[in-house]
Amino acid sequence: LQLNDPLTGVAVSDRAAAASIAVALRQALTEHLGIEEREVGWATVPSRAASGGTAWSVVLYDRAVGGAGYVAEAPRAIEALVGRAQEVLRCRARQCNKACHGCLLTADTQYDVAWLDREAGLRVLTEGFVARLAPPPWLRADYGEGARFEQDALDLAIGHELQRRGASEVRLYLAGRVGDWELARWKLRAQLTRWVT
Repeated sequence: LQLNDPLTGVAVSDRAAAASIAVALRQALTEHLGIEEREVGWATVPSRAASGGTAWSVVLYDRAVGGAGYVAEAPRAIEALVGRAQEVLRCRARQCNKACHGCLLTADTQYDVAWLDREAGLRVLTEGFVARLAPPPWLRADYGEGARFEQDALDLAIGHELQRRGASEVRLYLAGRVGDWELARWKLRAQLTRWVT
């Protein structure tokens, strides 16, 4: 995950901010799934930003050999996870300066304390940043309060929805001018035909 600074639009180049966000996101994900933190690892890696500069990317990974599939659940709940990560970084229990056992310090982060700074993470995960992850009010009015942005590819997202217990219908809304549609060449057309039958 490569995050852009909400004020500048530039990819995060502060390793402490990236590391703090990684740890907070890991905590948010493990709470969301009801698993122990030791099941999911975290890292920050240097990467090339879209602008061409250097940035730090946040990495979460399953610690089980072959992967347990925990991290694969993160994109579907990214809005809630980022909101919870922001809460972790606020350290409401202790209001520490950088990191403590109330927010970022755990058994596996104690050796990375030099790279942990909750306030650096909060400079990225601002209220505006978190708000941009949710659909705008006009879109929720059209599609309902449960509307959310989809992070997966469309075919994967529809497949997941069809596998949910109790799912009986999936509606697909297309936008733009009908005359511009090229449904015969649409990559998803064959998959849609299989789902309908």
